[in-house]
Formats: sequence, structure tokens, C-alpha cells
Amino acid sequence: MAITISDLALDKDYVDGDILTEDDLDAALIDADAGSVQGYVNTYVKDNLLQLAKDVMPAEWVFNDDAAQSVTNTVFDKQSSTMTYDSGDIDIEITTDAAFEAVNATNAKVTFTPEYKGKYKITWHFCHLIMGKVATDVIARVKFKVSDGTTDSPIAVVYYDEQSTGAGDERTKIYPFTLSVVIDVLDTATDVDVYLYKYNVTMTNVTYNKVCASEANGQLYAQVEKI
Repeated sequence: MAITISDLALDKDYVDGDILTEDDLDAALIDADAGSVQGYVNTYVKDNLLQLAKDVMPAEWVFNDDAAQSVTNTVFDKQSSTMTYDSGDIDIEITTDAAFEAVNATNAKVTFTPEYKGKYKITWHFCHLIMGKVATDVIARVKFKVSDGTTDSPIAVVYYDEQSTGAGDERTKIYPFTLSVVIDVLDTATDVDVYLYKYNVTMTNVTYNKVCASEANGQLYAQVEKI
């Protein structure tokens, strides 16, 4: 079905040249039916504008009668932001953890101020760098996730199992990751923090264990977008 709005068909209960009576003016201007200006505006202009606004805007949005844009982010220019950190690879230790811990509560975090309530998607891109000791059996298992403390992304796992190959250089592995989480924002008065978490499950003969955050090994990057 095509999207249409009916034309105004003004009630004209008089002939050209007549002096208009009150009834003539009422029929043309203020009767409730669609043939009057009032009826047409209330039925086709007001109601269709309200329908359009309710279909595309959040419940807290209001008309303010000034014809000026009242929000920063629009339907076709949604709220988004990014975070990049590359000031140095982040050490996430070579000992095991009892549970998930923040990779770095300051630098492995993205913060945004939501303009609207609703769903926001946060996507993280990063690399994990791990080095096993030479001439040893290396076994390492590390889990990663991103979370705002309430909603978690799916968990990604590094499993590095390499048997001893004798003398030589220590063995380095780099694993790239992309993790996303969709969160429901219920309060626009508070900033939202989303962290990268790690969980060292197994650490055997590991020399170092890092999240890359450098030009050399790969930047830590996060993107926020309203969906």
C-alpha cells in the first residue's frame, strides 16, 4: 500500500459572492468533520505526525513547537562513539584466576553517555599475545568477554597447547578477537561503562600473557552504536 495523506477538501456551503454566515464559517473552519480546517488538521496532520513520531522516536521525546532540531542523534545519524588505546600492551599476568577480572579498569574500558533509553551494541576488537617458555610443554587457556557488569558478551577462549621442541627461541602466539554485547539502557542520567574481562584458567610455562594495545602488536579498539 502506498503511503498517502488525503487532500483537504474544504466544505463550501455557499456560492461565490455570498456574505458568509456563522454556519458557513463553522462548516469551513471548525466543524469536527474532515471537510473543515479543524477536522482535517486534527485527523490528518496532528494524528499522522503523532504516528510518525511514535514509530521512530523514544517515548520520552516531545514536540516543543519551535521547529528546531532538539536532539543530537537522529534516526539516520544514530549515536555512536569509539575508543582506541595503543599506549602499551596490557599485562594480564601469567598466574591463574579464580574468576573473570577486568583487563584494565582504566584503559580497557569504553564509556558513553546515552541520549536515549534502549539497546546499544558495543563491539571490541583486540589481539591476545602469549609467549611460552622454550624447551617446555606449554599449556595456556584464557577466556575473554566484554560486559557492563550486568550483560555479558559470548565468551571467547584461547587454548594454547604445545609440546616441547627442545632448545630455541620462546614461542609467541597472537590471536585476534572481535566480541560484541547488546545492552539495554534504562537510565540516561548515568554514563555506561563497558569493560574487557579476562580469565586465566590454565597457565603452564608461560613467559608473558598480554592484551595488545600498541602500534606494533595491534590496537585495542571499541565501538558503541545505538541500535
